[in-house]
Amino acid sequence: MSPALFHATFFLINAKGGVLELKKQKIYLDTSVVSHLQAPDTPEKMLDTIKLWEDIKNSKYEVYISNVTIGEINDCNEPKRSFMLDKLKEIELTIVNAETEVDDLSQEFIKLGILKEKNIDDCMHIATALLLKCDVIVSWNFKHIVNDKTIDGVKTISQTKGLAGIKIYCPSILIGEEMMMNKPVISNNFTVEDIHKIREWHYEQRKLHGKEEYNKKLNQTVTEIIKVFPKAKTINI
Repeated sequence: MSPALFHATFFLINAKGGVLELKKQKIYLDTSVVSHLQAPDTPEKMLDTIKLWEDIKNSKYEVYISNVTIGEINDCNEPKRSFMLDKLKEIELTIVNAETEVDDLSQEFIKLGILKEKNIDDCMHIATALLLKCDVIVSWNFKHIVNDKTIDGVKTISQTKGLAGIKIYCPSILIGEEMMMNKPVISNNFTVEDIHKIREWHYEQRKLHGKEEYNKKLNQTVTEIIKVFPKAKTINI
């Protein structure tokens, strides 16, 4: 199913086709989501996070965070610390104390080289969500969580440990926004930060449309552009 069509709730259907109940998705929020409720330096992400927060306040999801999340927020400077804690007061949520079982599972990510020892908090966020049997981990952390290496690693560990599969999305994917309609705002100077924005956006495009479709569109665009490069040649690998 395309992430853009991934709904917040779903029905359980019995063998006769009857609807048994309406079930909310269980989502785990890492600290980056709460932080982006106030992130004027990344307005696109902030807007999508605010949209997600409204859905949460309207009880579309069953929300979980952990003591790791609270600890990270507590280490933030004021006034951002108080802002984030106040935002958490707005929603219904369950706070999980990550203990021995979470620690043990977190070490598996490090042993397999999915993340490093210094990324133990990221491992604990993921492990907590897996053990809770959440449907989705929601994060803006593209470096350590929302990326192909971690997603593939989580899938491997889930299968090895007999745990239920889990989705890993940024808020934009969860709320069903087509990222093509939400292209990042790029400065006229085209800075390194702008390039990072474009790469994150391209990553989301691959997830939304699939690698084959994305590469097809990219190659079509590049082919048109390089027609005006008289000294260029192309090779395929």
